Amino acid sequence: MKNVVQFLPLLILYIINIALFSDNEPFRDEARYLMYARNLTQGFYTTTENPYLMNGPGYPIFLSFFVGLNLPLIVPKIVNGVLIFFSVLFFYNTLGYYIPQKKAMLFAYIMGLYYPMFRWMILNITESLSFFLLCGFLFYSVKTCRIEKPKLWNIILPGLLLGYLLLTKLFFVYVVVLSLIIGIFYYIIFKAKTIGRLSTIMAVGLLCLTPYLIYTYNLTGRNMYLGTNGGEQLYWMTTAHENEYGMWYAISPELKHLVTNLHPNHVEISDSVAGKSFVEQNDLITKAALENIKSNPKDYIKNILPNTLRLILGYPYSHMHQNMSMYYYLIINMPLILAFALCFFPVYLHRRSIPAELAGMTLFVIIYFAGCAMLSAVPRYFFMALPFILLWVAFVSTHFVQISFQNKLSNQVNQF
Repeated sequence: MKNVVQFLPLLILYIINIALFSDNEPFRDEARYLMYARNLTQGFYTTTENPYLMNGPGYPIFLSFFVGLNLPLIVPKIVNGVLIFFSVLFFYNTLGYYIPQKKAMLFAYIMGLYYPMFRWMILNITESLSFFLLCGFLFYSVKTCRIEKPKLWNIILPGLLLGYLLLTKLFFVYVVVLSLIIGIFYYIIFKAKTIGRLSTIMAVGLLCLTPYLIYTYNLTGRNMYLGTNGGEQLYWMTTAHENEYGMWYAISPELKHLVTNLHPNHVEISDSVAGKSFVEQNDLITKAALENIKSNPKDYIKNILPNTLRLILGYPYSHMHQNMSMYYYLIINMPLILAFALCFFPVYLHRRSIPAELAGMTLFVIIYFAGCAMLSAVPRYFFMALPFILLWVAFVSTHFVQISFQNKLSNQVNQF
């Protein structure tokens, strides 16, 4: 209860932010999530004739409770604020395993005041729910790893939180699969108990995808089919024409009217998908992306740098006038990235003192970053890495780094 009271100013700030800046009309991705949520209230997710699997069902399921009750759209936005608030509490309690209470509160407040998230919590999109699930997964995984003899629910609970995160942000499926493969090999070679627990939690999370994968199989006849959007994400990373930096655009016949000076290759691919089903469109676009990589891999490699910069700084965007918004992210994200990177030297010196679960979570976020860099990324994706970055910096700065100041000039003066 004391922890809740300590962070209540954040909750009040979130509610005020949502009340003042929320819009009644759906904005961009909100409309799609609301469409899926309304579908669920009518007993289906997407049409069987032409399955449209733009994203996972996690957030639409959450949103359908509010839609089904005909509540105003501001209500789930207020719940967004509550979810972020509990995310901060989860993070604070995670920090408590590694650093003193006062310092834990400082880092928790840093996360709670991360100002880009104030933009996203006023929208009915996946970020707030995903952040809550991620912080919950982080806390309960650390707790499980630090218990001498964990019980079954200690494994299942973080696994379920991770599983729902995978259904909410399908990109994490690839992150978890690669992390699990590395974790299994590490466990087999070194018999590391903690890594074994983390791997089991991730396996439980992946099992939670089973109902969705069965559903997509029944719709498409494809095994392990996650969605109809992956081809577009990859395609834009494979071209580097003038004013192109790997940014995603929806590929459709309308694209040539929305983007000025569109390259003829893009006009051709957008015309070729006209009249096709969403699954067929994804197949054609994925094929075009792979052909681009095969014929000119330099374009793909070239886009990784601007894509990474856009992930961190919100810059550059393809076919758009660049403005001062990059400084909005620069002020907060660059210090975080620099602090995260600078931690690796003291960590190398004291590598045997790093808790195994913390090393595992750091690998998890590095894989996440690398994956984001190789697909079309936006600053919202950076938000998901925030707890891992701050946890890493908090631990290293507390245990391996000491800053002191010495007045050498004063000592020299005293010698005279």
